[in-house]
Formats: sequence, C-alpha cells, structure tokens
Amino acid sequence: MSVHPLTERASLRPKPVAARFLAPAVSVIVVVVFVAVAYRELLLADPATAYPTGWDSWGHLFKAQYLADEISQGRVYPALLPWWYDGLELFRYWSPLPIYVLAALGRVAGSVFGAGAWFIPLAAAFGGLSWLLYSGRLGWLGATAAALAWTVWPDHVWVAVADGNLPRVLSTALLPLILLTFLDSLELRRWPWSGLGFLLALQLVILCHAMIGAMVCLAMAGFCLVYWFMSGVSYRAVVRGAALLVLAVLGSSWWLVPSLTGGIVSIPASAIREAILGQAGIFQLVEPRALAAGGMTVLLLVLVLATWRGRAPLSKTLWVCGLVGFIITVPALLPLYMALPLSHLIWPSRFASLVPLALLASLACPREGELGALGGGRSYVGVAAVIIALAPVSVFATQGMVEVGERDPEILAVSRELSSRASGWRVALFDLSHLTSQAAYDLTDEGGREQVYGFAYQGAALGPQLVLINSALEHGDFAYAVDRAWQCGATDIVIGARWLAANDLMEAATAQGYDDPARFGTLTLVSRPARPQAYVSPYRVAAIGRLAGIISMMFPEVETGRADITSYTSEELAQYETIFLTGVEWDSRDSAEELVRDYLRGGGRVIVDLTRFPSDTLSNRPDFLGVVGERISLTEMPAMEAADRSVVFAPLSKEFDPWVALTPQGLDRIDISFLCFGQTAAVLGSRAVEGRDVQFVGINLPYHAYLTRDPEAIGLFADLLGVEPGAVPDRQALPLGGYRAGSSGYSFSLVVPEAAAGRKIVLPFAAMDSLVVRVDGVEVAASSVEKLVAITAGPGLHLIRLEAGPAPTAGISAIVSALTGLLVLGYAVTRRGSVRHRRKEASLPR
Repeated sequence: MSVHPLTERASLRPKPVAARFLAPAVSVIVVVVFVAVAYRELLLADPATAYPTGWDSWGHLFKAQYLADEISQGRVYPALLPWWYDGLELFRYWSPLPIYVLAALGRVAGSVFGAGAWFIPLAAAFGGLSWLLYSGRLGWLGATAAALAWTVWPDHVWVAVADGNLPRVLSTALLPLILLTFLDSLELRRWPWSGLGFLLALQLVILCHAMIGAMVCLAMAGFCLVYWFMSGVSYRAVVRGAALLVLAVLGSSWWLVPSLTGGIVSIPASAIREAILGQAGIFQLVEPRALAAGGMTVLLLVLVLATWRGRAPLSKTLWVCGLVGFIITVPALLPLYMALPLSHLIWPSRFASLVPLALLASLACPREGELGALGGGRSYVGVAAVIIALAPVSVFATQGMVEVGERDPEILAVSRELSSRASGWRVALFDLSHLTSQAAYDLTDEGGREQVYGFAYQGAALGPQLVLINSALEHGDFAYAVDRAWQCGATDIVIGARWLAANDLMEAATAQGYDDPARFGTLTLVSRPARPQAYVSPYRVAAIGRLAGIISMMFPEVETGRADITSYTSEELAQYETIFLTGVEWDSRDSAEELVRDYLRGGGRVIVDLTRFPSDTLSNRPDFLGVVGERISLTEMPAMEAADRSVVFAPLSKEFDPWVALTPQGLDRIDISFLCFGQTAAVLGSRAVEGRDVQFVGINLPYHAYLTRDPEAIGLFADLLGVEPGAVPDRQALPLGGYRAGSSGYSFSLVVPEAAAGRKIVLPFAAMDSLVVRVDGVEVAASSVEKLVAITAGPGLHLIRLEAGPAPTAGISAIVSALTGLLVLGYAVTRRGSVRHRRKEASLPR
C-alpha cells in the first residue's frame, strides 16, 4: 500500500549530508533574493526620507515613534497617547505587536520612515520563508513555488503599500506558520510542540490584528469540520483543534478582552454593514492588481479542480476553504455574507489574505505517488512551474506601487505655520479623511499641536462625537461642527479642499471667533488664539438616546446625551430644563420610567420620540409612560391638522420609500394629527404624568426635519425645546494653569468661580473608562458631557489630575491569560515526559 506524502514524510531513506542541505539552502536563497529584487525600492531608499505612500502608514509610524520615545524614557508600555482624539488609549484598540516591531526597526534604521520601508519586505520574506517549512508536505520545489507567489501576491502588496495597513502586513506574514502548526497539531506531528507553536502563532496574530485573529479562528474551525467530512482526520482531531483555538483566545485575553469594549465593537452594526456593502471584493476588473488577484485565484481554483482525482483529503479541504473565502469577497455575493451574525466584525475583504494561503497549498500538494526522493513527477513539476509563473505576474500587476513617496508640501506647510504661532492648543482637521494619515503625523510632529482628530477613530472614546462633527460637515450644519470642535479644545481648524468654496463654513468659523485665515494650496488654516481651557457646561436642554445627535446638529444649544437613560442620576437630569428622549436604551423600563417621573416631579419638561425605543416583549411595540408606538407606513406626507390651522410639512425624503415610522397612541391630548385608514394618527400630543404634560412626537418627525430641513418641522421643535436652530451655546471658559500632558495622564490647576460652583465643568479630555480623576489629590466620580470628562467642584483653586489607568477588565483578563499559560505549559511538560517514558520502554529488550 502506498503511503501518501501529505500524512507521512515523502521518503524515509537516508540522504547524503550535502543533499539534505542543498535544497533548503537553494530555496532560502531564491526566496530572499526574489524578495530583495521585488522590494528593492523600499530596501534601497534613504531611511531618513523613505516616506510611505500608504494611506494609513503615517499613522502607524507616528505611534511607533511615540512608543520609541516613551521607551527611551523608561516607559515600556505607555497607557495614553495624549496627542490624538483628546486622549487615546494607545493599545486599547490597536494591537501592540506591530508598533513594537516598528519601534525596534526604527532604532536599527535610524528613522521611523526607514522602519516602515524595511517592515514590508521583511514581513514578506518571513512569510515566504515560512512556506519552506512545508517541504515535508509539498517538497522543496512546491514549497519554494508557493513561497515566491505568496511574497508578491497582489492583494498583499496593495494592503502593505497602498493601504498602509502595517498591522495586517505582519499578521498576514504569520498565516503560513499558523496553517502548518495547526495541521501538525491535528495529525499529532511533533506533538505537543506543534500545538504550542500554533498557540504562540495565533496569539501573535491577535496581537497584530484582532480582526484577522477572529477570521483565523473562524477559518480554522471551518477547516476542521471540512477536513473531518473529507475523512482526513478523526472527530478527536476536530475537538483538539477547537480546544487549541479556545486556548489561544484565552491566552491573549490579557489584551483582547479590554479591547472588546469601545472601538469598532461600539459602532452600530448597520452602519458597518452599509459601508462594507459599498466596498469591492477581490474579483473586479477595475485595476491591474485586482484583476491579477482575481484572475490568479480563479486559475488556482480551476487547476485544482482539473486535477481533482487522486488528490488527498487535505488538498480537497484546502480547495473548498479557498473557494468559500473567494466567494465571500465577491461583491455580488456580499449581501449574503453580511446577513450572517457578527459579519460586521469580520470584514469580508480580510478573507483575501486566506484565499491564496489555502489555494497555493492545495495546488502545490502532490498527488498520490508523485513526490519521491528526487522531488516529483511531471505533473508535480508542471504545477510548481505554474505557481512560480504567478510571481512575475504579480510583480507586473503591482509595478509602480512598491516605492517610497514624498511628503505632502501643503500639510507640511500648515504644520510649520502652526509651530510658528505662539498661542494655541489643539487643531481640528475638517477634511472627512480625504487626506492621508500624513496629516495626523505632521500636525503633531511638525506642528506641535494636540489633535481633536488623528488617525483611525475606531479606538477613540471621542469617536462618536467626531462622527457627529463629520456628519454635520456633510449636511451643512457648520455652526455645530465649529462649535463642537471648539468644545474639544480646537484653537486651530484646518479646512480641507472640499470646503475651499464653502463660504458658509468660513462664515460659521468667523462668527465663532476663528480668524487670521492662511491659505496653503488647497488647505486653509483659521485660528482662535487661546490656551488650554475648560468650560462651564452651557447646556440647559439635553437630547438623550441613540438618535440624540440629529437634534443637536440642528440645534447646537442642545447637548447630545448618552444613549442609556438609566445611566443618568436624578441629580444629573435636574440640571436640565428640558430633556428630549429619542431612541433611548435602558436597563429596565421600570427604572427608566421612575427616573423620568422623578425628573417631572422636580419641574422638568420631557419630550418623547418613540423611534427606536426598546419594544415590549409581548406586544412588540415600544411602550413608555403609558403611551404605545403604533407602526405605520407612508408613501407621501399626509395633510395635517392642528386645533386652529392646517399644518403643511415638506414632502418625505425619497431616500426612504415607504417611510416607516411610529404614531403615539394613548395620549390625553392630540395637537397635530392626520387620518390614517380612517383613524386619527397623532403627530404631536401629550399625556399627563406626575401632574405635567409630557409631549410625544410621531412619524419620526425629528429625522424628517433633519433630512429635509423642513422649516415647519424645525420651527415646531424650536418651540418645543426653547432654542433657536443653528444658535451655538455661550460657553464660559476656565483656563487650565500649568497644563501638562503625557503617557500617564494630564495635570493642571483650575479656578472655579463662585457662580459655577456645583455646576458641571467640562474638561476637554476624552471620557475613557480607564481614566481616574483626582481633585486636590482626592479621587472623584466623574461623568461625561458629549464624550468629554465632566466634574463638579466647589469655588476656588483646584489641582486636578487625570490619570490613565488599566481598563476595568484588565485584572481578570490577565489572570485568565496567566492560568491558561500555566495549564498549557503543564500539559506540554507532562505530555513530553510521557512520550519519553514510552520511547524508553519501547527500546527495552523483550
């Protein structure tokens, strides 16, 4: 019976020493030389001026430079990056390993730009050389062929050089090692060391890119099941594989679990799915690299299918997995994938890294009896030749992409202008991310300014507020955008090319004290000279709930509150004259209703829009304070009637047809209504609660007003809220004396005037759950105002310190990781001992 080379060594006959070392030496040299030639522009560039061309590269390099500076001062794991987003936890969202690797390379290269240039070819070489470890399964020729194709696969090059996603570059380089150690673990090759190798490799991937780590876990779980279905492994191997995946996740929980709060996890799944459905996949005919990647993938699929007979279960399993990964990235089929649970957390484009891994290994796998002592038969050599031919095709498809770039002179000029201005604190960049991440680098490195924005807001506690500012810019709510930038501490605003002719934006900035405009090509800089400062909260009206932002953008005097009404205390709510509830969340409806009743008893005014309120379990309708929301569907705005007049609202937005909304039922009085199927449907009415009228708004009128800027609807809300549309709040500034910012937090002095005693003081620092606030050395409970820290203090001078501490779940997560490590190590030692004992017994004479 022939022994298949995929499950046993191709040949057990001893070879001469020279023969054993010749093939690996030649393979290593070929891979290294090929990578050096393919990436020569990056390797030969002057490290001091090897500026990246990738969209995200500058942001990663800035963090690496910051980390290197911190390490040089003895701070090995800095908690805070104070330069971006009014304070950012450096490693709370972004995986730490790539940043440390870049920082280390920067010391060797003498420049962080040199580190970025070297990082890409070194990662490619590592990934390619990892393929050579497959020689026992694929033969040296097959392993070398796969290595060459892998190092310049078009999607890999695009991600590294054009996207500049350096964490993904390093995680992709680890994928061949992960697959090999996982296969060895399933087949008990070199066990338990193969299992330990897999655990280490997967944890490294998670510490490079959490989403890629999640994708690997999902892919390996699927691979196990398909391999078992193909009769390649037993069910015990499947259980062993699943256990390894769980242990790897538990082992990395010291970093992973704290990072699962905030960041991309906090972004609404619907918003992510909508953005992803607009992306293109790997198979598209719009540019050479995409055409090459798609065409090469189809070629690999067809070649394996054409040689299906005689292929081992492993080869077939890899082909199936590669096909599934390819299908996920096809644009026409994205809606099917995005309908799956958690698909918004594992983006389909990420599977493009796994597709070549599976298909190259599948095609390179020799068929029955092909791989012998001399390296293989004709079909084996032919397949290897085809794979090798893919390498120059990839190089051709990505030509002109692998090169260093130039520093954008406009961004550099703005940054140097900022550094020359004596007064100033933070800068906000109004460009909707049209500029590369060079702006995030230069505005701080050259300009010396902290930034309201930065690079990749997903990990920022301030992120939701920045989304609102960007939405305001897109919809023309410029007064709101400028005001909230000022609230975040922006003494300078850089206006991007998109707003060059937007006179309304310049007028809004000028009206709020920003002047001295300076033009630098397509960029305009305006400034409002000021030192670091806090503010007495000016808000007397708050909108609370997930939809609160649309109210604040139309009425900047309205505070955007938190989504969960039960996160407020009665004392907090008592500071507002009016609260507007829209899309609220709660721990329990009873708690939410009691909180609102207590607020009403204190004399507050309440307006309710039941849109996106939690639905009652039995009726499947929102129910709050005795009023129920009934769903209706409108194709046009109906004729409205009030007590003494007809009300004419603007036509409904055609973006949503039909317009599905709620009309409140159970009201004591109806002020505005229309007929719906012969029944009276309320648009505005009230119900008496605790002796006061609570206003209820129907048909999702706030969102209609936001989309259409219907003057009738906006005027209605202005009357209800008691504020003017577009009017900004008048803030009382409180200077921060002796201001200092660093990786451990912030410190400053603050004088609270008599009139502000007991009122909320807004400190323009991101309200992170790990931040400890001390006033005069005493820890105090802080709240938040629009994602910024808020405190109350008595009159007089106070010394305040905001300390960056560990995440709330950091302690238990570290314990879980430590216990997992001890468990795995203990198993490995005992397992190794039992293996040695069995070998010793087997060697004894019988």
